[in-house]
Amino acid sequence: MVAWRCAHKTKDVLLAWEGEQHVVFFNPNSGDTHLVSAFALLLTEMLAPEALSRAQIVANLTEGLETDVDLPALLDTHLPRLTTIGLLQEVPI
Repeated sequence: MVAWRCAHKTKDVLLAWEGEQHVVFFNPNSGDTHLVSAFALLLTEMLAPEALSRAQIVANLTEGLETDVDLPALLDTHLPRLTTIGLLQEVPI
């Protein structure tokens, strides 16, 4: 079983502008810059303090939220991509 956590201090690698739908991520390890979604920022902020499993992430996101969005499917798309670019990191639990 795995969990995910933010691979960097968010204040050092993310730049967001108020009212914008995207965030800029600079990977200091590779030197690459990526444009990521506001949802990626939400995930990063959630995973900055501690590593969480996919089930824990879904539970945190659905708490008090009324939406028709398929969160597990959304996570299946975002978690691998954000891990590939180095924003998130998989850790065993």
